[in-house]
Amino acid sequence: MVDVNQLIKYVIIPTLKHLDPDIPYSDTAVDLLVMTCAHESLGGKYLHQINGPARGIYQMEPNTEDDIDHNFLNFRPKLENKVDSTRGGFLDGEMMYNLAYATAMARVQYWRVPERLPDPLNAGYIDALGEYAKKYYNTHKGKATAKAYVRDYLAYIAFNNNENF
Repeated sequence: MVDVNQLIKYVIIPTLKHLDPDIPYSDTAVDLLVMTCAHESLGGKYLHQINGPARGIYQMEPNTEDDIDHNFLNFRPKLENKVDSTRGGFLDGEMMYNLAYATAMARVQYWRVPERLPDPLNAGYIDALGEYAKKYYNTHKGKATAKAYVRDYLAYIAFNNNENF
């Protein structure tokens, strides 16, 4: 499991700031990506879905990765260049070993949907993030629930903040 504080400080924040202003940086996006990682890969425990195609700490499926490349980034060259600059130059498996690239692609997946991110000042913010993640990352076809996203997020944060070394 990846330490959540290090993931935020050394991967998520720098990657999101790299994508800014093409995709504006926000603390809400940080929370959403932490939640996605917490649920999809149990905080980085799984880099490849067991009995499935999804890969990386956000468990993105290759078809989604290809769709983002061909049907979204191809039409946004400036953003495409920023995402491409996070790649390590390898053709296969980058989603599994390149945390910056996986983070950039997960953020683009959320960015390309029409609904705004939940407002952190509203009551029920974490629950709203769970609903957002379920709707736009897992989709209605996925087995996950919004409650599972929230449960895994809270457990991931609590585990990392209570861990004794």
